[in-house]
Amino acid sequence: MRTIFSIVLALAIAPCAHAQRRGAARAGFAARRGWIVTRARGLATEIKETAHDLVLGNDWKWRALMLAQIGASIADAKTSLDNSRICPACQESGPAALLVGRHPDAHKYLLAGILEVTAVAVTSHFAREHSPHAARWTRDVWLALPAASLYVHSHSALQNSHLKVACWQSGLGCS
Repeated sequence: MRTIFSIVLALAIAPCAHAQRRGAARAGFAARRGWIVTRARGLATEIKETAHDLVLGNDWKWRALMLAQIGASIADAKTSLDNSRICPACQESGPAALLVGRHPDAHKYLLAGILEVTAVAVTSHFAREHSPHAARWTRDVWLALPAASLYVHSHSALQNSHLKVACWQSGLGCS
């Protein structure tokens, strides 16, 4: 979780770093003290708008994609937890192992899932609402991140279910 926090902190601070302005009347931290509040309010507003559109929005394509992504991430976490309970030799692998560890508990999956789904939903909503609609590729850029997440979680859940069946058939350390 420290890695995620470090990445989020770096992404929040990086756009605020800028070159010195010559002849600025106000200098130092006092001139820039409002940027933290401004960023936090902007993020809170975007999260609120995303939640509102997810529950009451008119864009059924975006809502269906987000609900499918949430369902796929829940299925992935459920099958991973089932595998870790029945097969003590099974370990989490890939990028998820960096976030939740090799033998995670349900609360780690829940926290990582909430963070990931929220980040994907807010980023996708922001790209959908605030991207310029002049070019065709910018109109559909909101689709890439949730579609990739949906694919990865669906593939992982399917792989976990095949692993469980293989473990049961082999009888190697499975209960």
